Amino acid sequence: MKRIITILAVAALVATLISCGGGGAKISGTIRDSKTTDLLKDVTVLIGDQTLKSDEEGRFALDNLPKGKIDIELKLESFKTVTYPEFILNDGENFLEATMEKIPETDVNSGIKEYKDQPKIPGTPVKNRGKYKMLEKYDNCKVAFNIGDPKVNTMDQTYYFNNGTTRIVMTAASGPSNGEVIITKDVIYQLMPPQTQWMGVRLPKPDPKQPNQTPMPGPEETIKLMMKIVVESTNEAKAQVNTLGKQKFDGMDCEKYYVVGYASDITSSFDGEILVVPTGVNKGMIVSIVGKIILNGGGDQYSIQISQIGKVAKIDMPKNVKMQEPAINVTPIPPQEQPKNIIPPGKPGEAPTIIPENP
Repeated sequence: MKRIITILAVAALVATLISCGGGGAKISGTIRDSKTTDLLKDVTVLIGDQTLKSDEEGRFALDNLPKGKIDIELKLESFKTVTYPEFILNDGENFLEATMEKIPETDVNSGIKEYKDQPKIPGTPVKNRGKYKMLEKYDNCKVAFNIGDPKVNTMDQTYYFNNGTTRIVMTAASGPSNGEVIITKDVIYQLMPPQTQWMGVRLPKPDPKQPNQTPMPGPEETIKLMMKIVVESTNEAKAQVNTLGKQKFDGMDCEKYYVVGYASDITSSFDGEILVVPTGVNKGMIVSIVGKIILNGGGDQYSIQISQIGKVAKIDMPKNVKMQEPAINVTPIPPQEQPKNIIPPGKPGEAPTIIPENP
């Protein structure tokens, strides 16, 4: 899941592609409880081969670090360990706003919960459910995408897809723009404050010596992966789907539901609210979700709204661009083998249990 989050943090990706010069790297950040949003003190923070602890206000800082990739790990008793493999450090200031999930207190003798043991959810159960679907092709639409608890989330990301080109606008929660990125098939353009000129870098071409390499997934693939989990969880026969009435969205009176269910893979699930198109050619399409998505046992809070389907204007390319050569080679992400020794979780939203193969 952390790898997916890194892919969607396009600003970090672009910063690694473009070499801007400067001094050594510094990193600072805060660490919060993912549920209560309380700041966590005395968290052990491992940055490369250096170790430090967060202070009374959940803050940490370290300077004189080399630019490039570095592993970061967060540890605290009674909380799940959090890792950021190959975190990218740029010249100057770098910031990490992290959350940690508390390990639930459970009775070790209680056994495995059954699927039916689910919490009560708001709304009225839907008796005759239809089949829900997702937008399959993101060639002309707008997507508002956010990850993490909205109480601590500081960045809004809006994607505009049009005919193979993606425009990404990043806005801080306080209001000012945090930059803009345009991705084409061959070039990434970016304008990040305090820059006043667009920068561009050509994407590395596929290595002909590795014809079977997996291309790096872009924003469209990641959004589709999240929406696929939501749709499968909603359509699953044993899922809880409760109606919450109607809600206005993108000029439509959409049907609103609360869903708790598993995807086709038992290690993936969704727990949250959805909006569904009620009529027309997109009838049954889920266009908005707010809730927790579990992917392969790890999860986070997501907010995804898909609008302006077929109505996004052509994306204009920036002018007076300063082109630079790539500072690194973008290597493909190898496919992840799904573990086979899994006990299903007690209910959607819980992580599965992995059994050692040779106990």
